[in-house]
Amino acid sequence: MTRLGPFVIASSLLVAAGCGGSGGSAGTGGAGGGGGAGGGEQAVPCDGAPAELDLSGTWALQGRLAVTLEGLPGGAITICPSDQIGESTMLLMVTMSRDPADPQKLVNVDAALCAMELPVLTALVGSCDPQSESLVSTQIIVPKLLTDALPSLPTTPVSGALGGLSAGASVSVDRFTITVGSSKTGAELPSWDPSSGTCTSTKLGRTDLCETSCVDDCAGLRDDDADGYPAATVEVCGKTRSDVSSGVPCNAATPNVQGTTLQGRAFLDMEVNPKLSGAAKSACEIEGTIDSDVLYNLVGADIYLAGTPIGVTSALKSLPAFQVHPADSRFRMVRIDGQFGAPDWAVDPAKRAEACATLLSRSNEL
Repeated sequence: MTRLGPFVIASSLLVAAGCGGSGGSAGTGGAGGGGGAGGGEQAVPCDGAPAELDLSGTWALQGRLAVTLEGLPGGAITICPSDQIGESTMLLMVTMSRDPADPQKLVNVDAALCAMELPVLTALVGSCDPQSESLVSTQIIVPKLLTDALPSLPTTPVSGALGGLSAGASVSVDRFTITVGSSKTGAELPSWDPSSGTCTSTKLGRTDLCETSCVDDCAGLRDDDADGYPAATVEVCGKTRSDVSSGVPCNAATPNVQGTTLQGRAFLDMEVNPKLSGAAKSACEIEGTIDSDVLYNLVGADIYLAGTPIGVTSALKSLPAFQVHPADSRFRMVRIDGQFGAPDWAVDPAKRAEACATLLSRSNEL
C-alpha cells in the first residue's frame, strides 16, 4: 500500500479530465481552480446569522494538501529531484446538523467527494539529473468517467464539535472515510504483490480481468466507474519538454499508439479520510487545517514508457508516495444553502451528482 500520509490520490483524485489536466506544483490550480484556503478570498455574507453560532446546513469545502513527493526504488523511472514538493486538492460537499440537546455538538456530518487532484512530479530513466531534457513530468489524472462517479461513493456520517457559540469558535470534525474502487478499507484494501517474480511479467494486469495470482483480494475490488476494468481507472501521463513543445498527445486509453513518453491507465483502489480542525469565522465560513491519509494500491496497469510496455510491479514502483504535512494543509468551507444571507447555490444534497457538478462549476468562488 502506498501512503499519501497524514489526499488525495487519485485523484489525485484529483479535477482534470484528460492528459492536459492541471495540478499542484506544476503551477496550476486546484480542484477546478479558485482562490483556495488562505488565498485572500472574499468574506462570505452572513448578515442574517443568529447570535448563537449555528453551522447546520450545506457547505462547499476545498482542501489543499501540502505534500512531499517520495520515490520508491526499483521503478522504470526515478523521481528527480528526490525531494519535490507539491500540492494535492480535494473538493467536497459537506452537510451537517447540530445536536438539539447540545448546540456545541455537530451530528450527521456527511461528505460527497466531488473531485480530487494530485501534483505533477518529474522523473527520469536512470541517474537523476534535474537539468536533463529527458525529465518526464508525470501526473495521475482522474478521467471524467471516474470523476462523475465520485459523488455516489458511500460515506458514513461522523460527528464534530464547536469550542463555543460565538463567531471565531473552534471547529473540529471527526475523520470520515471515502473509499474508491474497493469495498474494503485501510490495510484491507486489495493490492498487487510486488515481491512475486511471476507478477513482474509485462503481460499481466493489462486487461479487464483481475489477476488472482497477483492481487490478494480480487473479490474486494469494486468497479466504481463501471468501465469494466478492476477497481477504479486513472490515467497516467508523462511528458518530456520535447513532448510539450511538439504538442504530442497523451494516448492514455490506447497507450500502444505513439504519444507521450509515459502514458497509459492504472487500475487502483484508494481511500481518503479527511479530518478538519479550524475556526468558524461566521455561521457561513470556516477555515483551518486538514489532515488526510490518502492510501492507494495498484491492482493492474496498462502503461507504456517510450513505446515499450512496463509491468504492473515496475509501474507501482515508478509512482510516488506522498507525505502530507497537516500543519501546512489548509481548507476553506463556505455555506452554499442561502441561510443567514449566505450564497444560495441551489443544490439538493440528496442529488449528489448534480450538486457536485454545481460545485465544480463554481469552485472559483472558493
